[in-house]
Formats: sequence, structure tokens, C-alpha cells
Amino acid sequence: MSKPWLFLFIKLISDVFAVAVSFMLGYMLKFEVESLISLPFDIYIKFLLTISILWVIIFNLSGLYKLQVDKANRIDNPIKISAAVFSSAFFTYFFVIYVYKEAFNVNDIIIYAFLISLILVNLFRYFIWNIYKKIA
Repeated sequence: MSKPWLFLFIKLISDVFAVAVSFMLGYMLKFEVESLISLPFDIYIKFLLTISILWVIIFNLSGLYKLQVDKANRIDNPIKISAAVFSSAFFTYFFVIYVYKEAFNVNDIIIYAFLISLILVNLFRYFIWNIYKKIA
């Protein structure tokens, strides 16, 4: 596997991880849970998988997964990443209200997850870019 494809795959995996972590932390903030063990994963695991897939699709439509061949010196634009996260949060909010009505009390979780994922996705992308720049 060449380095640009590996870089793209690592970005994809890190984005899914960042989205999942941000929604778990959003849940913990909303319901004031102190431990990950006490989270009701049986209720929110379908929601979390669906939302992670939705966010990755929106990230792809926003152009965050374009293959960057011979552009090792170019970092992902934080404004573009932030716009993709905002769009994902907006569509998640719409999805929860109109399509996935089984997810109760998630409006605040989406807002918390949006704010956390703004930070996490940008940080993960920055760290991945630094690693890629050193090996490319």
C-alpha cells in the first residue's frame, strides 16, 4: 500500500474514532456520567454506528478524503474541517429529529459532540499530518 492511500485510510479511521469518542463524551456530559462502564451501550450503539457512517459520508462529500498525491507539505485546512464537522452536526440533528426518533434526549448530546469533535478531528488530522510529513 502506498503512503497516500495509507494516509487516507488512517484519516478515515481517526475520524470515525474521533466522532465516536465525541458522542460518548457528549453523552457523559449530558447525563453527568463519570465512567464509560456505566454508559448504556445497548441503546446508543446503533445510534453511534449510524451517526459515524453519516459523518464519514458528509466528510467525504465535503472533500476531506481526497487523495493527496505529492502534497506532503500541505496540511488539511482547519476551516474546511470545521465546516464539515458543522455540516455533519446539522445533518445529524435533522436525522435525529425526523428519521431516528428512537434516540431520545440527544439534542444536547449532538451539540456537545459537535464542540468536542471540532477539537478532536482537527487535532487528529494535525497529528496524522505531522507523522505523514516525517515519513513522506
